[in-house]
Amino acid sequence: QNRLFLEDVRSAIVVVLKALFLRGYRLEEQEWQIAFRTAKDLIVFIPYFIILIIPMSPPGHVLVFSLIGKFFPNFVPSPFLIRRQNLSRIVGDLAVGLN
Repeated sequence: QNRLFLEDVRSAIVVVLKALFLRGYRLEEQEWQIAFRTAKDLIVFIPYFIILIIPMSPPGHVLVFSLIGKFFPNFVPSPFLIRRQNLSRIVGDLAVGLN
């Protein structure tokens, strides 16, 4: 998850730098989505991390995160979603298969 999160941040930085320093360069729809998703993930990651470091029992964390997921479905940063992790694993397996 951390690797995926860091890759997202790196991609967003590259996209933002392109938009800032290349004259006349307009971001494509996919680049906007990368930048927006990563900005949202960075904002959401701070309270998510704070909740993780609060000393609680494992069932307490499960209860807190299940309640948060019920009332705030977009609270979890995207690199920590099972869907993104599975997609990353499939892409990695394909890359290994092609080599």
